[in-house]
Amino acid sequence: MSTEQEVKSNSLFTPPPETVSIQEVAFMFQIIQACAQRGAFKPEEFKDIGVLNDKLKSLLDYAKKLEEDAKKKDGEGGGEAADKKTE
Repeated sequence: MSTEQEVKSNSLFTPPPETVSIQEVAFMFQIIQACAQRGAFKPEEFKDIGVLNDKLKSLLDYAKKLEEDAKKKDGEGGGEAADKKTE
């Protein structure tokens, strides 16, 4: 057993894997788009690439919606504070 395996088997806590930022997700989506335009995929790969493309697009759309909702909430909150100051 290697030292790395021993540490893993003896550890009570396994750290989570490194995360991916939304900017990196957007970059992956752009890579797929560029590769598709250049004909880099074989026909038998279309379905799998399409599924991945759709998942990345959904994640980006979700992140955009969260950002827009947060901006709306900040805007509404600022308005209430301004209203209270004028009363």
